[in-house]
Amino acid sequence: MGNKFTYLTIIVTFLGFACEDERTVIPDFNGFKKYYGGIHEEYAYGATRSFDGGFIITGFSTTFSVNSNWDAWVVQIDEDGNGQWAHQFGKAGREVFYAACQASRDQYVFAGFTTSFSRKEDFYIVKVDESGTTLWEKAYGGPEHDAAFDIITTSDGNLAVTGYTYSYGIGGRNMWVMKLSQDGDIIWDVNFGKYYNDMGYALKETADGGFIVVGYTDVYSTQYRYMWMVRLDASGKFLWEKVFDYDGFSMATDVLTYEDGSIIIGGQTDSLKNGWLDFWAIKTDFIGNTIWSHIYPASSTDTWKMVKTDKGGFTALGTTTHMDQEAEDFLLIHFNTGGEVQWSQTYGGSNFEIGGKLINLGPGIGYGLTGTTKSFGNGITDYYLIVTDDQGNW
Repeated sequence: MGNKFTYLTIIVTFLGFACEDERTVIPDFNGFKKYYGGIHEEYAYGATRSFDGGFIITGFSTTFSVNSNWDAWVVQIDEDGNGQWAHQFGKAGREVFYAACQASRDQYVFAGFTTSFSRKEDFYIVKVDESGTTLWEKAYGGPEHDAAFDIITTSDGNLAVTGYTYSYGIGGRNMWVMKLSQDGDIIWDVNFGKYYNDMGYALKETADGGFIVVGYTDVYSTQYRYMWMVRLDASGKFLWEKVFDYDGFSMATDVLTYEDGSIIIGGQTDSLKNGWLDFWAIKTDFIGNTIWSHIYPASSTDTWKMVKTDKGGFTALGTTTHMDQEAEDFLLIHFNTGGEVQWSQTYGGSNFEIGGKLINLGPGIGYGLTGTTKSFGNGITDYYLIVTDDQGNW
């Protein structure tokens, strides 16, 4: 990235981290809430565990940027919430990382978009070593807007990524799925769409090496938006799709897959017609037939992320709006195997907190909640990390 990036990293590491000192000590557990950022804006979207038991958080920063623009910003936090390193990634345009994953031992890969390589957005994939030093960076796209929202490491040691493309396919926006080598070379790429707008938000690998990709489709018209699930084989061949429709707005933002072939998708819907977006979870069998479907009033405005838990249930992180509509909080909900709520917790301050990525810290241990805060910190907004026990207490 050059000397300018190295210099900025030094500034970030020693001056840019700021954090709350609030801490609750639970027997055999240390929970905390901490924030990270500078004097301007930082928004966090993606996260993964670091190899030393801490956290890697990704998003964008206007504080630590080349041209006071959006630059992708990545921080490593240890298990106690202390900043280890931070790097910005950007050139003349805008960059954002929406997702992160462990690529191989002591390496990480990030996905989002960049405008530095063309006039419009491209998929932007960067691989780094354990200290955040860039190993390679690549942009993928065509003449129109393209952006990546999720990336995973596959069982054969490669990478899979999804998002949207305006450059390829029919109609408007299309779901775009790629399989890449660990060097970033395209193994295959496919796009799916109808005549309007379609998007991929998240993907998981299936037991046979294929993929479940979820997002939304405007299959019938631009008036409505529907949850959409697409099944691919290991070579990217389309196998089947399911559209889950209420007349209105809905979209899937995460997916879980299980050893018995069942699938849980989660996301947003306005089907309750209460003026907000609520959390919608659907469990299906291995060919997409609905087993159960539940909508949970959440007064939400943002995406939801989920993790499996050790007893067969799942936990979801989103955002809820206060009834006075003047503040938003993280909302964490735990469900049993039948999709019934077991407990919920909210976390926030006097302004807004937007949920980003949820990490399961291990059976009986707890959760890492990442996202963005405007209530706490030194700047306009900051990265926010909350570590809780397995009941959501910190």
